[in-house]
This record gives sequence, structure tokens and C-alpha cells, in this order.
Amino acid sequence: MSGHTDADADRCEVIRALVAVRRLTGVVPPSVKYPDGLTAGVRSALDAAEAMYEGERGRLSPVTVI
Repeated sequence: MSGHTDADADRCEVIRALVAVRRLTGVVPPSVKYPDGLTAGVRSALDAAEAMYEGERGRLSPVTVI
């Protein structure tokens, strides 16, 4: 799995994809950002990102259309 990586979990495509894959399959596949998805550090990073995404799920943000 590859994609745009960013230190900010909100803008990182790889973290978003890994959270979605883990939700669907229960497995964290190797990725560009986390080659070994089984370490405690990776699990805690994905747990934190998933909690952040869930907290923002119901929030509406205004957008500007040009």
C-alpha cells in the first residue's frame, strides 16, 4: 500500500487507508509508512487516528466553492 504520507494523521492518506483496512479485515498490511504493521507503536498510532476520525465524524465543516 502506498500513498501520500504526512506526519499529521488528518492529512495522511496512508494512515486513513490503514485504519479503513484494519476496520474491514482486522489486519494491518505492510505499507510505505509502516512496513511492520504488528508493532505496538503502529497499533497505538492507528488507534489514535481512528479515535480522531470517529470524533470528527459528525462534525460539519464549511467549504468554499470557487
